[in-house]
Amino acid sequence: MSALPEPPAAEFFNAPARSREERMAMNDKDALERLRLGNRRGGHYRYDPEDMYTNPIVPMKKAAAFISEAERFGTNAAAEEFEHRQRKILEKEEFFERKRMATYEKETARWGKVHQQDAYFDQRAEDLKEEPISNNNKSKVEYDPITLQYRDSYGGQMLRYEDEHVKYKSALRREFLQRHLKSSVEYNTITGEPLVDRFVMPDRPQPPPEPAPREREQIGPFRVDALYGDELETHETIDGPRNKWELESAKFDGAHVPGAHTREEYEWLGLGHPKSNYLKPPREGKNGYDGETWGALGPIDGKNLK
Repeated sequence: MSALPEPPAAEFFNAPARSREERMAMNDKDALERLRLGNRRGGHYRYDPEDMYTNPIVPMKKAAAFISEAERFGTNAAAEEFEHRQRKILEKEEFFERKRMATYEKETARWGKVHQQDAYFDQRAEDLKEEPISNNNKSKVEYDPITLQYRDSYGGQMLRYEDEHVKYKSALRREFLQRHLKSSVEYNTITGEPLVDRFVMPDRPQPPPEPAPREREQIGPFRVDALYGDELETHETIDGPRNKWELESAKFDGAHVPGAHTREEYEWLGLGHPKSNYLKPPREGKNGYDGETWGALGPIDGKNLK
């Protein structure tokens, strides 16, 4: 019996047998997922048959980020200690630098306030010198009471001349007494110094030249009411005496309001406070304004004003 011819290979699908890893992977969910990812197409996954069963977060050996476990840790302990010491030194220097800058800014601000205070007090002193109040505590003597130096003024030069003149007169008296001294000893009985025929006389002091007279502006007649305009009531608008002497010789006819300038006049005439800007009108009396009496004050007589 002749043998049957073999069928062509294309008619049969010969599936390769699964390996042991594949058969074990069918029982492991993680390995099954890895196997499915390996068979998936699209290139959106990382699959390396050699690293299929390794840690997925570890880079591949061909990647630039890959490093072995032996090289991951440093092997030079001395270098690490040196770097640690250098890092400590840098941290300390940075701390000192920050503290130095903080101190510098603090001192700069403090000295800025000191300079501002000095400038304020200097300006205040200059302003006080310009004000008249600065002369209230000014010494009346013509020398500095602290340094005892003569002032650079005519009064100071005059005081120097008077002091030198007193010394000159003292030297004259000493020379006069020395010339007229009659003693049996050859020394001065008061000072114990040897007698001399004549003392060296100082020069006679000369008075300082008088300063040139200053021309002062002469103030002429001045009206205070000119400062206030036309609204202030003046004596020109009140017909009557304007001072005490006119008040004594005035004759009142009842139609005029006399002006008073002393406290007694104001009180006697009943015109109110002497500092008032306006005069009170006279009070009407029994006899009216007939020239003899004025209100209830009685007759006005200049002789009664004191």
